[in-house]
Amino acid sequence: MKRARNGVLAVPAAGWAAGRSALLSVTDHWALALFSIVAAFGIWVAVQDIDNPRTTGEAPPGDGIPVEALNVPNGKLVEDLDRITVTVEARKDDIARLKPGDFIARVDVSSMGDLAEAELPVRVTSRREDVRIVGSPPLVKVTLADALSKDIAVTIRTTGGLPDGYVMSETQEATIDPQIVRVTGRADRVESVAAVTLDVPLSGVRDATYTFENDLVPRNAAGNRQDVALSQPRGRATLHIEQVFSQRTLGLTPATTGVPAPGYMIASITVDPPVVLVSGLRAIVDGLRQPLNLEKIDVTNAQKDVQQIRKIELPPNVATDRQTVMVKVEIKPVAGTVRMYLSPTLEPGTLPATLSIEPQILLVEATVSGPLDKLVAAKPADFRATFSASGASLGKNAFAVKVTPPAGFTVDSVEPVTVTLRSSAVTP
Repeated sequence: MKRARNGVLAVPAAGWAAGRSALLSVTDHWALALFSIVAAFGIWVAVQDIDNPRTTGEAPPGDGIPVEALNVPNGKLVEDLDRITVTVEARKDDIARLKPGDFIARVDVSSMGDLAEAELPVRVTSRREDVRIVGSPPLVKVTLADALSKDIAVTIRTTGGLPDGYVMSETQEATIDPQIVRVTGRADRVESVAAVTLDVPLSGVRDATYTFENDLVPRNAAGNRQDVALSQPRGRATLHIEQVFSQRTLGLTPATTGVPAPGYMIASITVDPPVVLVSGLRAIVDGLRQPLNLEKIDVTNAQKDVQQIRKIELPPNVATDRQTVMVKVEIKPVAGTVRMYLSPTLEPGTLPATLSIEPQILLVEATVSGPLDKLVAAKPADFRATFSASGASLGKNAFAVKVTPPAGFTVDSVEPVTVTLRSSAVTP
């Protein structure tokens, strides 16, 4: 039993030793890693001090720092202040990249009293911790002038145009906030301000309610911006936009594809209804060319009328009071005309008993119309030609010929037949 207890106790002792060794190994590695980081940073700093050392120079390059005037007396204003530059200490490469926005420059004019002009020191601070202002504060010339103020209504000045089919609402007025602002500045500049506008771009706007916020702009009569102060520099406008719809009644144009069977032709095409009501944006609807096209109807090898429902071909963004119409294509045989010689026969009982027809060949020319394919196969024997000899007299007589054609044919003209008659009386 003691050996078993000793065996049990021996295992945790070995595990503790192994864990302690691992922990010491990790700690040693972390210490080594931290030392490496610190060493690397030290090397980087040393390299920076050699390749990009700290130095002094004028900043910022280009435009100077704008100066803000503090504690301006009531009724006075500060004329435009010159921009300034300052001497800074920073990394050599950083000095060349400094911008006016990296600094804050303010001048306190409370010490001027009744003076109109004075040179005052400017307090400049750096927004960057690695840039330090050195040397004496720069001086700036400050000129105080009497300020003039007047109230002007704010107006909306739209730029660009709404998309086709959209207009400003005529029932809902646009609103603007603020409606009135106080303009303050030099007397000549304030007097030249003719309007304070909020410029609102409309290009691509389709929202029914369009809200836009931007800086207010004081302008003279020519529309140029004026350098004055506004009691509220920004404004917000709400405009109401509407879509403009239009309606037109347009005709329809049927179209066919293919050709009828040989000997047949298209006699007419009718559309029911012949017109439709088109609705859509005014700019689109007003620009539509009428009539509208229809889906084509196939008449290939047709020998009889073709009647089908066809779709209306519509341009985008328009609608009609119906989507389809009925199209009827009337198919007829191709008509032709031929001349043929017919042999007319005497109608029984029409020749007077005292007369008889001398032996002769009776032929008349007739003009016949009908379907071309049937005319080709037509024969004179298919046409019945007769004449009446009522009222005939001895000798030559001309009689009208009556022609009865087969179904589908028409007799356009026929010549009269000339018949010679003789007496049929018996001599005693």
